[in-house]
Amino acid sequence: MSLPGKSNYEWARRPGSGLVQRVVRVHADGPRVNAHLSVFGAKLAMALYREHVGVALPLDGAVWCQFALNGGTTQENLDARVKILPLQETLRQGLKSVGDQFAYRYNCDERTVIAAVVQFHRSLWFTIFASSDHKIIELFKKPEFLQLPASVMVGPGNLLSLLSAPAQG
Repeated sequence: MSLPGKSNYEWARRPGSGLVQRVVRVHADGPRVNAHLSVFGAKLAMALYREHVGVALPLDGAVWCQFALNGGTTQENLDARVKILPLQETLRQGLKSVGDQFAYRYNCDERTVIAAVVQFHRSLWFTIFASSDHKIIELFKKPEFLQLPASVMVGPGNLLSLLSAPAQG
């Protein structure tokens, strides 16, 4: 089943091989997708804050996050964000690692703030900041951050408000 305006077929080169194949391009840019990915990104930011700061993000803390699907931003833009973050991690259990599926680069003061760029299969990216420092929170309330596409700022107790906004389309 195909929804009008939501997908179309086209021809594209397969990365690494040069072969041309038919692909479906899906447009996932509606308000519901935006809301759910924003909530997921905020939860991810809070989880990384807990992992690297050692405590849960306080209720008066805040998260700023922005997501990008692989077609929503340039690789150069993502690479520029990644280069400034010094530390890299992935999920591990014993000898198993999923670095090819999930990885993130980050910086953290281990007290009040974490900044990270997270990738899932090089197809879904999140740029996130989580902080309990009110000076940093005020910085991310500036219009140049809040007006960026696919970005949101939210407190830990307000995630449901992102989902309850009226859906359009």
